[in-house]
Amino acid sequence: MSDVRNQIRTRVLSEKLESSVIELDDGTKIEVRQTSVGQMLDTVNEADLKKRMARLLIDTCYVPSTDEKVFEEADFDVLMTLPSGGTYQKLIDAINKKMLPASLEEAGKD
Repeated sequence: MSDVRNQIRTRVLSEKLESSVIELDDGTKIEVRQTSVGQMLDTVNEADLKKRMARLLIDTCYVPSTDEKVFEEADFDVLMTLPSGGTYQKLIDAINKKMLPASLEEAGKD
C-alpha cells in the first residue's frame, strides 16, 4: 500500500460520529447522535414507516454526555402517540441534519 493510500484510509476510517444537543421549550436537553452507515441503512430499509420513525428516535436520542438512550423498544406504542409537531418535530429535524448529507439538504432548498 502506498503512503498516500494509507493516509486516506486512516482519515476516512477514523472519522467519528457527530452529535448535537437540542434544547426543548422547557429547557430539557437531548443529545442527537449521528448513526453509522450500517445503522442508517438498517433504518432506511425498514418497510414499516411507523417502525422506521420509532427506530430513528430510539437509535439517535441520548441523555447528553452519556451512552444512555432516551427511548427503548418498549416505548414504540407511546412514541406513536406523540403529537406530530412540537418536540417530535424538533427531534426529527435534528436527526435529519445528522443523517442527511449537506448536499441533499441544499438540493431540497431549490
